[in-house]
Amino acid sequence: METSKQMISEQIEKLEELKSLLDFEDNRPFMVAEKIINRLDTNVKISRTGDNEILIFREHEKSFYNILVDEDSDISFMFIGNDRKESNTYMTDDDSDESIERVIKDFYKDR
Repeated sequence: METSKQMISEQIEKLEELKSLLDFEDNRPFMVAEKIINRLDTNVKISRTGDNEILIFREHEKSFYNILVDEDSDISFMFIGNDRKESNTYMTDDDSDESIERVIKDFYKDR
């Protein structure tokens, strides 16, 4: 079984691979995403959206918990519930530690 440290390391490597695919002018979105990944304690997945955002997500009981970081380092949270009526989304106003803590709290709201 992989340790949490190994899983985080693998996700950081995937984030590095996204750098060439997303071709952002600034490195800040990747630094914000890495900061978020380092605070997570589950096996998350890293990808990109069709809108060229960094996507950090996990699935639990057919529901999806998503954190998105765009080229301007804006952070969004999106919950897509098994019951679509439960779904919600919001964007934070900045990439501060408080905003990161808020999205991480919602990322784990099922616990």
